[in-house]
Amino acid sequence: MDRIDILLNNAGIAKDPDNIKQEDEVQKLQEILLVNTVGPLAVTQAFLPLLSKSANPRVINFSSVLGSIDVRVSNLLFFFPVPQLC
Repeated sequence: MDRIDILLNNAGIAKDPDNIKQEDEVQKLQEILLVNTVGPLAVTQAFLPLLSKSANPRVINFSSVLGSIDVRVSNLLFFFPVPQLC
């Protein structure tokens, strides 16, 4: 591979706030922020040499509603678990 034209950053984690002990809150929040904010930056930096070889490079960062701090804090998150198929 000699270049990358488009880099898609689509990784993130969310933790169930009801299952986090109070003494673990800071550590869990740091883990979530590290993966969800620093993670895409680190991946982008790793691929910069290949992106710079493209005539029209693009970096696209996207997430789901599960990655929204605002939605999770305001309790507006409604989802239905999907049964595991395997």
